[in-house]
Amino acid sequence: MPSLEAELTDDNVLSYARAGVELGEYMGVLSQAGYDTVLLPSRGAYPLFKIATLSNMMDMESGRFNVVTIPFTADSEDGSDIATQIRNYWVRVYSAMQSDDREQNLDYQFYKFVLREVIGLPTEEESNARFSNAIKENSPIPSRNNISDFIPYDTVSGKTIYIDTVISGKSCCTIMDALDEHGIDYHAVLMLDKNGSKLKHPYKSKIDTKLGLRQATTINVPRLFTEDQGPSMIGVTSVVFPGLMITAGEYFDKMPAAGFWFEAPTADKPLMVAHNEPISNTEFIMDMMLYVGTILVRDDIGKAVNSHGVDEAKRDFPKMHKHLVNHIKENDLLNPEATEKEYKLGFERFKTKPVSVDATSSHVLEVRFDDGVARKIMQDFARKYMV
Repeated sequence: MPSLEAELTDDNVLSYARAGVELGEYMGVLSQAGYDTVLLPSRGAYPLFKIATLSNMMDMESGRFNVVTIPFTADSEDGSDIATQIRNYWVRVYSAMQSDDREQNLDYQFYKFVLREVIGLPTEEESNARFSNAIKENSPIPSRNNISDFIPYDTVSGKTIYIDTVISGKSCCTIMDALDEHGIDYHAVLMLDKNGSKLKHPYKSKIDTKLGLRQATTINVPRLFTEDQGPSMIGVTSVVFPGLMITAGEYFDKMPAAGFWFEAPTADKPLMVAHNEPISNTEFIMDMMLYVGTILVRDDIGKAVNSHGVDEAKRDFPKMHKHLVNHIKENDLLNPEATEKEYKLGFERFKTKPVSVDATSSHVLEVRFDDGVARKIMQDFARKYMV
């Protein structure tokens, strides 16, 4: 595996920022064509999406897009079948979000049930009441704990911009097949690692077909250095419940998934308060470095903005870059055990207490319950929604 210094070169970081700027510009084009919802199914797409929105603050209206973050994570060791089933489940959930009958959809209800009864997020009524009361009383809008707090109860409609990072092409082709099957109106924007040189057969041919049909756009990235490197580099992590998924499979005709996205923990997110400073500080440094990188990129392409002088950006960029590398190394943040440690306290605050939390090699957090607890969760769900 290449060293951190070999991955986080100036050229790689600036090329990554350039890809984010290009993504933002293309999102603007798609917005003009009526695309109003962004689907982010993978952690790897999140930092590029952030760059896109940061770099286009002058160009894009606030709130132009609905942003849907649901964890299509399929960190499976035993092959493609389970991974395909997991991704198909999340497309079914997304499809239900676009339906007036979503409250009768078991896949959608199970997703919401996990958020409420396992994790302990507010119900739809509680969430709406908090915001309505704040507006009525002219008080500050309460902050939500996670990016995905915006998702479970929102209605999704219109055309979808599906943004994903791509290495072999297998994952994105599985997702596009499922989106096609469910009749989702989408345009895929695919960020290709190593400029697409790692695409494999038959996925490259499938992507080429989508390009020919003008249902997809590809953006080359010399190195997706954030991929599978944990929340300090990406800003979010995926949480999955493998044991609960197996138990739930006994109740569904098609295998469901169970998971959630969490932002990197910070002190103002009470659900996830933990020993969080190393991760949150690294994410902040990364965000600032990439933002400064976008200034240099926009200057290079003749679209400089005045929010930060180009001369200052040239001065600050190498300092931030060096600081980021040192901070990651000093805190061993690319070690999955660091991710596990940073989030553990938050999981103890779940409504349903887990028996173990383990980080995979790609920093996905696997949360497990006692068999009896998982069984009770599903019995409660069946009583409420499957009678």
